[in-house]
Amino acid sequence: MYPPLQSTTGAIILALNVFPIFAGQDVDETLIAEEKPYTFKLSISPAGGYNSNVILLGEGLPLPPSISRQDAAFFEIGSAATFDWKSAPIAFAPDELLSTDQVTLSYEYKADFYEGISGFDPGVHAWSGKYTHLFDKQWGYRIETKDIYTTIDGHGYSNKTSVTPVITLQAAQYAETIAKDLSAEFIFSFMTADFYFPPSLPARNMDANNYSAECSITFVPKKYDVAKFKIGFVHFRNDADGSDYDYDRNRLQLSVETRFSRKPEDRLYDLKAIIKYFHDFDRYDHANSHAGFAFSRQDDRDDLGAGLTFDVLKSADRKSSRFAVNIQYHYLRDNSNVPFFNYPQHTIQAGCTYAFDELKWR
Repeated sequence: MYPPLQSTTGAIILALNVFPIFAGQDVDETLIAEEKPYTFKLSISPAGGYNSNVILLGEGLPLPPSISRQDAAFFEIGSAATFDWKSAPIAFAPDELLSTDQVTLSYEYKADFYEGISGFDPGVHAWSGKYTHLFDKQWGYRIETKDIYTTIDGHGYSNKTSVTPVITLQAAQYAETIAKDLSAEFIFSFMTADFYFPPSLPARNMDANNYSAECSITFVPKKYDVAKFKIGFVHFRNDADGSDYDYDRNRLQLSVETRFSRKPEDRLYDLKAIIKYFHDFDRYDHANSHAGFAFSRQDDRDDLGAGLTFDVLKSADRKSSRFAVNIQYHYLRDNSNVPFFNYPQHTIQAGCTYAFDELKWR
């Protein structure tokens, strides 16, 4: 099976989770009246860093014969393009104007180049289309389709296509004394994955269909509305062609993000911190080939990401970032009863993002 968008060279990017469903604040009607319905944005993001375990080598296992090291420095380049359309805003309340419909088409490309390790340079093309609709100021839905095509050293590795319907609920009105935003999402996802490298054994065939259900809650405190907290639970079911990859996953996840000032004119407002963590409980159905088919694989995975971003330059509207610098740390620990999958990984990187002037037209 060939990736449906492999030959596409145009842009149309990974959606940016920015839509008006959760706007719980007063709206400036003058600003909305001036807002154009169509926008097109471009950005580029170079970065450099270090990865302690590029090849995800299990603890205590020897290096493969053709590889001399498991860690490496790397250079990363990313680019993004987004087209967005919003319907004319309508009044859900005297002081609240919101667009009821929004369409976002997007494309993102990211490539990593590792020093001293060949055969592990990934490139990822991600196409996305998203439609969002508000029924009223409380309820809404969106549906998103994605196609993610991955290469390794320029050769096709995998293609993943997904459809994700989401029901959204804005509940800030029930906690007005403590919350500026209190919202929930109920997410259902259907994905198919095709891998192009032939497996060494039939049991290791990763081609699969994946189904998931997720519930998450987002909270923005009223007294410090530049902070946001999000918690969630996800259940995955993966049905693969190879018996090694039939499994159920339960995930607990949380994220915290904040700016360091509530005043937009303060430079500390331009400094933003984000921390994301999730823990996976993976339980596999069949005896694993990497264990000699003696027992099934059981994994507990910790994934922690932390980052700081500083907006050096703002766009003309003083709201969005023109040029930003960032530093990120990522820790992954897969605690598996199969030694091949039992490994830690640390990644640190620093980079920047430059966003070109937003193009608008009617």
